[in-house]
Amino acid sequence: MGILQRSTGLLNIFLMTPRTPFQITRAVIFALLLREMRTRFGQRQLGAFWMLAEPIIQLIAMTVVMGVIRGRGPVQGIPFQVFLLTGIAPFVMFRGVAMLMMEGLSANRGLFAYKQVMPMDTFVARTIMQCSLASISYLFVMAIFAWYGFDMSIHQPLEWLGLLLMGVALAFGMGLVLAVIVDALPAARTFTRFFFLVLYLSSGAMLPVTRFPEYALQYLAWNPFLHLTELLRQAVFPFYQVIDLTSFPYLAACTGVFLTVGLGLFRIRRLKMLAIKGIV
Repeated sequence: MGILQRSTGLLNIFLMTPRTPFQITRAVIFALLLREMRTRFGQRQLGAFWMLAEPIIQLIAMTVVMGVIRGRGPVQGIPFQVFLLTGIAPFVMFRGVAMLMMEGLSANRGLFAYKQVMPMDTFVARTIMQCSLASISYLFVMAIFAWYGFDMSIHQPLEWLGLLLMGVALAFGMGLVLAVIVDALPAARTFTRFFFLVLYLSSGAMLPVTRFPEYALQYLAWNPFLHLTELLRQAVFPFYQVIDLTSFPYLAACTGVFLTVGLGLFRIRRLKMLAIKGIV
């Protein structure tokens, strides 16, 4: 309760100062970002430590346990642990963005009483938080792997970074669609978690797509994250061969469709979503 009061007080300070619209939006997003971080980690002991340690431990556990205990061999000459990390870490970030945005309206509903605080501000703040934590965790795990002797260099860093940004845009669009759906049908939360599990298992993040049956690949190729994972690995490893079905235009088209549909649905239902809860 004290955290919420301090965060609300910080919002009051930002919102009562005369500023330009851009300055107000920037200040609101910054205040919401602080609130999200304090709400998520501020009530724990060593909250700042766990804020970074939690995702790092998850990444290490998923890659090391699956890579070492299951005893998988190299994939196209790539150590299986490194192969897993380059697929799992980005997908965890993308999934986190979409899931946090899905819960953004219900978690910040009370703040919409301030006219300067818009629902889109909460989405942007949550996206920044998730991407920042995931990026720091990924770099930290990469440093650990490099210390153990793995080659963690990125063959095409600019292409890799561009694909990551496209993945964030895809996840942002999905998050907008899910936020609208869950606000209208709260019971859909269970379905969305199952939906992302299916996307995860069929994305090639944990298992090489070359090990999937050929008859199944034509259906799995509908998953945009499969194309994204393959292209990310191609940017990281100079000798990685993607499957023939991999298509950057398809990935770009899916990103554009989800962003367009998500923004459209949000625009149509924005006032109605707030009115239902008695905000406007």
